[in-house]
Amino acid sequence: MKQLIFLLFLLPLGGFSQSFTEFALNPNGDVSFGDFVEANGKLYFSAATLSNNKTGLWVTDGTLNQTMLFSQVFHGGNLFQYDMATLNGKLIFHAEPTPNDPVNGTELWTSDGTTAGTQLLVDINPGPEPSLISAMIQLGDELFFSADDGTHGEELWKTDGTVAGTMMVKDIQPGENGSLPTNFTVVGSTLYFRAIDEVNGFEIWKTDGTSAGTELVIDLNPGNFGSGGVNLTAFGTQLLFAGSDGTTGQELWITDGTAAGTVQVADVNPGGGNSFPSDITVNQGQIYFSANDGVNGVELWVSDGTATGTQLVKDLNPGAAHAYPAELLAFHDKVYFAATDGINGYEIWMTDGTEAGTTLLLDVFTGADGSNPSDLLQYGTNLYFTASTNASDRQLYQSDGSPAGTQIIAPASATNSNPMIGSVFSLSALYQGDLYFSASFTAEGRELWRLSDSGTAIEEAAIFQGMKIFPNPGADLIYVEMAASATQVEIEVLTLLGQVLSQQSHVGGGAIPVQWQGSPGLYLLRVQADGETTTRKIVRE
Repeated sequence: MKQLIFLLFLLPLGGFSQSFTEFALNPNGDVSFGDFVEANGKLYFSAATLSNNKTGLWVTDGTLNQTMLFSQVFHGGNLFQYDMATLNGKLIFHAEPTPNDPVNGTELWTSDGTTAGTQLLVDINPGPEPSLISAMIQLGDELFFSADDGTHGEELWKTDGTVAGTMMVKDIQPGENGSLPTNFTVVGSTLYFRAIDEVNGFEIWKTDGTSAGTELVIDLNPGNFGSGGVNLTAFGTQLLFAGSDGTTGQELWITDGTAAGTVQVADVNPGGGNSFPSDITVNQGQIYFSANDGVNGVELWVSDGTATGTQLVKDLNPGAAHAYPAELLAFHDKVYFAATDGINGYEIWMTDGTEAGTTLLLDVFTGADGSNPSDLLQYGTNLYFTASTNASDRQLYQSDGSPAGTQIIAPASATNSNPMIGSVFSLSALYQGDLYFSASFTAEGRELWRLSDSGTAIEEAAIFQGMKIFPNPGADLIYVEMAASATQVEIEVLTLLGQVLSQQSHVGGGAIPVQWQGSPGLYLLRVQADGETTTRKIVRE
């Protein structure tokens, strides 16, 4: 029988040092993991270990003795995914005490990580029917989500973690059908989302958290047909989305939150054709997306936010054939993505936004089948993804962004040739500077693993020598002071998984103010100046 183990393996690789730690939760088989979230100094996660009845909510402080199952409340739609979020140190999720609970159904719960401290917060839809809570996202000191109270249908709700502070924000679509809010995206102090009403159809809405401040941005496609409004993505202080005005088909649009400030970026598929922009990603002030111009198939495009600055990056799969670029991830000064050129199969590529600078990173599975790379994410100074080395084996890859620096990583004791089977690497979490994820590296099956990655020092460009960041630790406002003068400085604040929280440009010298929001913890500050880039760690108090 497999015992609960806590193992550490050191693996030097390409100038970096990794340590792998295994938390074996199930002595008799695989573990399926759902949500991860940090709250009140601990890491919470949901896991299903059906063979030994340990399915529910778990908590760890990163040590063996304090990794434990603390609640077995049930999620009606899925055994182990609770759509968890953290707010003011509290864990917020939706669940029900038992399957098909006759009293409350699936509702909003809160927890402090103990059995006694896990309790129903609000019964939004009174009685046994569920409130259909989904898509929780934080704006300021509140969580916003979609819910159905049994009277108004699915509408926009919010909570501050208290009973009195849990309420419907606005009844956008009067009646029991609801406005079905989705695609929640925060830009600054505004929450954008997609919703429907009987007059305008599905369009883009925004809210400041109040009923009066919840309003339609624009009726882009006049009448009740709606523009669709999908793939919402923050672009500095503006919002990007794909939508149709009823004339030019579904194309890329940009808005500052006003009707007058909502304009089409470019009509990629001219006339009434749809280019269907997707996988919208921002890097260094440029917008990358997948689209079909009606001639070259579904390929990679880049834009500066204007029609004249929007162009095909490269026709990877020549002619009308499709490259299907997806999984776009901004990493350092390039964007990495999965695509096919019609020869090498679906593999991982990289681009700097130019045709010449768009190349295959690595042909992982040689031949036409392709490795089908997925789950691209940034952790620390490296890029990670999963890919198939042959028809049956799926491995974890680490890359510094170069072909030579891209290779499989695993603990020294790994015996399984297919460690990432059944694991969704993107369902991972950063906690205390380490990456937690699921994998089957050994015969013990799929378990919880921790990866610690410490980069060695790299000599920085002269432009960044003497650069100061203060205060660090800091809060909403920090400063970057360059010792050397630069023509223009681009600054981004990112999570350790590469999510951009703040972007800004600065011309001239002196201390550059950087404003950003986030929970307390470790973040990355990326600075670009005179064609050079550096990344520093910053801590939010």
